[in-house]
Amino acid sequence: MAELARAGPNGERDRLLLLTLFYSARRISELLVLTPSRMRPPDLLTLMREKASKQLPPDITVSVPAWLWVQLKEYIRTERIKPDARVFPISRVRAWQIMKGLGKATGRPYLHNHLLRHSRALDVARKTGQHAIVQGLLGHSSPQTTEIYFKYITEDQVSDVVRGLNEEE
Repeated sequence: MAELARAGPNGERDRLLLLTLFYSARRISELLVLTPSRMRPPDLLTLMREKASKQLPPDITVSVPAWLWVQLKEYIRTERIKPDARVFPISRVRAWQIMKGLGKATGRPYLHNHLLRHSRALDVARKTGQHAIVQGLLGHSSPQTTEIYFKYITEDQVSDVVRGLNEEE
């Protein structure tokens, strides 16, 4: 799926957007404000939290696979993105269009930005068996919010998305 994203006119950007959305399990609006100055080796991204909370800090630091962090840094270098410029300088609508196009092209019409967040959450839940880890990954202050994720997505959708992305690591 990520390799198909690479085929478009902004292929590397779109491929990295897709992979970073999945592996960071963040909301699209949080990811779209990522700048190079908010990346720390070997694998950390500091993002502004979309949903404000009195219990949680305004920024959230997430880990992505080291191989993805390296690819993001190489993309930033190649594209000459300045330290305070956005890594993904597109709108939420454009991100949605990219995902819907990928979904259509890969026979996954249900694919959308937030499905990647849900899929990652359920993938981690399957691997660890601990909803508290998923709650931390998603940045939820309440376990009840995390439980919602387990109601609105099918196991087939998760397996399909995870399989489509893991094939390309």
